[in-house]
Amino acid sequence: MDNNTSNFLPQDNPARIMTEHLETEYGDEITIIVGIERPCGTVLDSAFLSRVKEFTDAAEDIELVKNTNSLMSTQYLTADNESTILTDLVNEGFSGTPEEIAGAEERCKGLKKCRRPKEVNDGGKEHTLSSSVQPLLL
Repeated sequence: MDNNTSNFLPQDNPARIMTEHLETEYGDEITIIVGIERPCGTVLDSAFLSRVKEFTDAAEDIELVKNTNSLMSTQYLTADNESTILTDLVNEGFSGTPEEIAGAEERCKGLKKCRRPKEVNDGGKEHTLSSSVQPLLL
């Protein structure tokens, strides 16, 4: 079974030609987005983030998954007077202390000044995990 819809288009179809060009140039991966809503509380909670990490780790163990992006792997870019600083949005080893939550919330606010982060939405109640996978032809 062929699940690639481009293969149903005629060989000379402009959309198929562009798709084939992009696949040749950049690879033929497909992004799968998984949204997780937390109706109560915030996503910046140690128990919730532990579950996100477990889910992310399980997704990364799937052979066809090339990479994953989540709240646990998003990085935060800032600067001081002398240098640019790249840190994790949620520090590794996050245990949910009030200080860690406050730090992560501040970094999220900093992201919102530049762009609305895809990983944290709706007052911190939603989380998005995306994975790139190799298409499977059966």
